[in-house]
Amino acid sequence: GASLLAAYLNDPELLAPLRERYEGWQERLEASGDPVAATIVRLAVDGLWLADLFGLAPPQGKLRKQVLGRLREGSQ
Repeated sequence: GASLLAAYLNDPELLAPLRERYEGWQERLEASGDPVAATIVRLAVDGLWLADLFGLAPPQGKLRKQVLGRLREGSQ
């Protein structure tokens, strides 16, 4: 995680493979039944990952389970 940030700050092109992968995922989401809901879930999960990665008050315990459950509901 911190290495991703360092890579971006030192040489943004190092993240090109990751960008390509995300673009592919986003294209598949946009081809899904509800591209808006799918994109919202993706962005929320990205935010949760970053909160975990940087220790930015990620939800814990019961709240985390509820948040993940709601995200799963939104992805169906």
